[in-house]
Amino acid sequence: MRVTVTLLLLLCVPECFAQTSSPSPTVPPPPSPSPQTFVPPPYQQLRYEEDYEYLKDKSKRQEWLDRLKYIQLGKPGWYLSIGGEGRLRYETYRNANFGSGTQDQNGYLLQRYLLHSDWHLGNKYRVFAQLQVALITNRNGGPRPTDKDVFDIHQAFVDYKAFSTEKDSLTFRIGRQELDFGAGRLISANDSPNIRRTFDGIRAIYKRGDWTVNSHFAKLVDARPGVFDDRPAHDETFWGGAAIRIRKKARGGLALYYLGIDRKSARFDQGSAREIRHTFGSRVWGVVKQFDYNYEAIGQTGSFGNGDIRAFAFGTDTGFNLRKVKFQPRLGLQASVASGDRDPRDVDLQAFNPLYHAGTAYSGAIALVGPTNLVDLTPSLQLYLNKKIRVLLDTSFYWRQSLNDGLYIGSNLLRVGSLSQEKFAGGSSSVQMDYQVNRHITYRVFYSYFFAGKFLKETPPGKDVDYFSTRLIYRF
Repeated sequence: MRVTVTLLLLLCVPECFAQTSSPSPTVPPPPSPSPQTFVPPPYQQLRYEEDYEYLKDKSKRQEWLDRLKYIQLGKPGWYLSIGGEGRLRYETYRNANFGSGTQDQNGYLLQRYLLHSDWHLGNKYRVFAQLQVALITNRNGGPRPTDKDVFDIHQAFVDYKAFSTEKDSLTFRIGRQELDFGAGRLISANDSPNIRRTFDGIRAIYKRGDWTVNSHFAKLVDARPGVFDDRPAHDETFWGGAAIRIRKKARGGLALYYLGIDRKSARFDQGSAREIRHTFGSRVWGVVKQFDYNYEAIGQTGSFGNGDIRAFAFGTDTGFNLRKVKFQPRLGLQASVASGDRDPRDVDLQAFNPLYHAGTAYSGAIALVGPTNLVDLTPSLQLYLNKKIRVLLDTSFYWRQSLNDGLYIGSNLLRVGSLSQEKFAGGSSSVQMDYQVNRHITYRVFYSYFFAGKFLKETPPGKDVDYFSTRLIYRF
């Protein structure tokens, strides 16, 4: 209750203390400022990517919170930055899990609070620490694994910059940290659940010109509901690397990557066994005149028990933007395919593993299916009602890629495939509104209706699902 009251008090800070410029990427940017106006950068999803050294110039401080963003520690290049976030979210389902398990018609309240400190100790060292509180109230059946974490260390890492020149730099990062790569189809901090995802590990980050090359070795942190009880998952190990080129002038980029995972016990429709999987992929994205695009191709090899892994996935997102038309509509088409197992009776496995993906990367905010053994098609329409309000309308259709494999949610088997020879799993229609109140406060309301297809109806329960959520976020 105390943390809830604290957040509400923060939200009551008068509007004059908050900046209305530089909204988050979910709403359009403000008009170009005059040369005399300084516009601070927006808050990032990965808060450790924020840099407030510019506030050393006191003329750029525009609100009282800027005092917390740059606290001089005495020596040149030594400063502390403090930040945080509070999120309240209410959500409710009708026929959750397509009608199976405990139902809750009244909905429930989710709360998440994050507080971080970012210590810059000269040119060589940096320490970043972040605490997380995640709470849930009035959910029938109690909290899910991603709902509750009373108090824990979410991130705590040290950066050591081995060298830094005008041409290149090399940084080593060790400790607990969030990882979020690309479009979130494989690696994401996964902001949608009440508990964000984090890892214990080490990274090396090399930058030269437009290129960034990084590598990592890590273990997923197993979030537990108590106090200071989160631990690395000892039954799985994760490693890999990527080379990324970002061309700001061309508003695009290229990424090439390799990811490896070793899970002592992985379950697919075929059964459970040790999984050692190697993922190779590439992604290209950019803007060409009125078009934007984001395309990704993924191949996977390795072993599953005594069998071999051969899996694949493709993802595309293409948009046509009418920026000079009222409401600046964007017509979008997202399509993806992720392979399923061809024959559960043999030892080989063709089912795609999405690793640590964002739950919303494949099936939207409702995230009821996918992405293993899935083909999906999503046309969408995005509108900006004004400079602060964005509306997104979309409709998705889902099919099984292989009739011999089941239906999954994330990496978890949802329905066994042998019970039906139907391909169509269902579809959903959604509407979402994002309102950037000011630089600190965002509000979202979301509704989605999922209509069960023949496969779900033939593997009951297969009821249609209604989902509604609303959330309020305060960042500083």
